[in-house]
Amino acid sequence: MKSLKLFFALMLTLGIWGTYAQQNLLVTAVFPKNFCQIYNSEKTATYKIEFQLTGITDQEAVQFKTNALKSDGVINFSIDNPVHGYRTVKAELGPQADFDFIKSILQDNGVRFVNDEDELVSIYDWKPFTNEQCSKISQLNMQIINVETKLNYVHQDPVQRAMAEGNGWFVEADKNLKNAKEAKKNYVETIK
Repeated sequence: MKSLKLFFALMLTLGIWGTYAQQNLLVTAVFPKNFCQIYNSEKTATYKIEFQLTGITDQEAVQFKTNALKSDGVINFSIDNPVHGYRTVKAELGPQADFDFIKSILQDNGVRFVNDEDELVSIYDWKPFTNEQCSKISQLNMQIINVETKLNYVHQDPVQRAMAEGNGWFVEADKNLKNAKEAKKNYVETIK
């Protein structure tokens, strides 16, 4: 009987702790590669952005959308249901909506972290990339994409795959991919 009471006390404690942990998840915005090209470009018309949110409940998502739509620079705003813990956000913004505008909407709605170019930073430390930095990041992303595309092609083609396995091409390609990702990571870390 004593062990049964202990079991129920433990289950109650875990249930309370689990609820507490769920309510205190840190909301994170995850932006696609080369997002800086969107906020750095000159805009004369409305434009669309898409990113993902994680750590946000259904109720918080509804409130986020409601708050965003009240902003003057937001024309349209939607947040999808979660898929694997991520919600896709699609927004149409007016031409006056710049980096600071986007950051403000995120901050006002509880976003605490941003994943931009594979770097996780506090929303308070998130700064825009300059046009020059954005161009360099775009070049580094292109190098990564080129290696990944070639790897995928060779993996798909049985003849190419057999030749690549025979001459050690995969080892070299994997090394090139690792180096390209490392170069981008190092660059982004130095400018943040």
